[in-house]
Amino acid sequence: MVKKFFAFLVWIALVLILVIVFLPKKELYYLAESYLLPLKININEETASDRGLVFSLQNGQIIYDRMNITRFDEIALTTTLFYNALEIKPFVLSSEVGAFLPRRIERLKATHHIFMPHIVNFSGEGEFGSFKGKLNLIDRKMAITLDAPSEVQQKYSQIVRMMNRTEEGLVYELQF
Repeated sequence: MVKKFFAFLVWIALVLILVIVFLPKKELYYLAESYLLPLKININEETASDRGLVFSLQNGQIIYDRMNITRFDEIALTTTLFYNALEIKPFVLSSEVGAFLPRRIERLKATHHIFMPHIVNFSGEGEFGSFKGKLNLIDRKMAITLDAPSEVQQKYSQIVRMMNRTEEGLVYELQF
């Protein structure tokens, strides 16, 4: 009886993985892109590819309300049964946005686990240093801890003033 139950669970997991692998991710992406249009968000010049559990966009740009926000090399979405990750590898903010934020970001990664569905963890690094953070969807809170060199802190002093200094680094908390 236990063997049959275990075999049943294995078959269910296998079917779910196959559903994820054969899901029409490109078509879902284009549908999601159409939902972004009323929000004035466009993703242009991208190349979409589906590699089983990974869906990625290469060499595109994100435009908000006719203003170029960023240009990225790759955005990769990895989906499994228990773990999802979204990773953006190097992207450069436009000069309009880069006037008050560091322009080049080497990596930004957000992860979500099914065992903690209300928490999204994220981390990244760039010319400003490295950061990590947590987004709590139930409490509607976000906390970012930034480990930035002193030169960066001086250059972007307006941003640093909005953060609290702790032994872990500079912490920014937001309730939304």
